[in-house]
Amino acid sequence: MAEYYGQRASAGLIISGAIDISQQGLGWPYATGLWSPEQIAGWRNVTDTVHEKGGRIIAQLWHMGRVVHSSFLAGGRAISSSPTVAPGHAQTYDSRQIDRQ
Repeated sequence: MAEYYGQRASAGLIISGAIDISQQGLGWPYATGLWSPEQIAGWRNVTDTVHEKGGRIIAQLWHMGRVVHSSFLAGGRAISSSPTVAPGHAQTYDSRQIDRQ
């Protein structure tokens, strides 16, 4: 990712791809996150590379709300502004799933 974004440093302001802000907001398998120390360190490498090449970058923060599947949360409920789920729209590591939580 550092190489990818570093190659685009001369574009002006880079807005990253969507970055999940918490495990409770993770709504897509293998999505990038920014809540653990390891993830923060990884993104620091990206931002440092972009800055060293004279670019600017901001994180597009993402929270999937009612589309978060309970499988990402060890069966727990997603945190959302809505008390409902989005049946049939949740992506999981196995496939698109219906979550009735």
